[in-house]
Amino acid sequence: ALPEFHDGSFSQAVTRARQDLKLLVVYLHSEHARHSQSVCSDVLANEVIRTVLDENFILWGGDVARMEAHQVARMIHARQFPSFCVLLPASVEEIRVI
Repeated sequence: ALPEFHDGSFSQAVTRARQDLKLLVVYLHSEHARHSQSVCSDVLANEVIRTVLDENFILWGGDVARMEAHQVARMIHARQFPSFCVLLPASVEEIRVI
């Protein structure tokens, strides 16, 4: 099983993270990246990692082939995929990469 991803847009995930006073973890996926499948099966499916993410963070993910995830990747300067990033959502307009 995978951790619970926020079911909504990136901006909705930012808002929820602010409301819940949690950091936002962003997972950017690319089917064409060499390690994407192993990150999903070995890292995200790991019980300890799944529990830590579910209990302490808001998790949002997207495939960089889709416009929204591609825009998020540009915003956080992600150049290699798969990519994880922890964000401090001060507001929808101001997000700090940790």
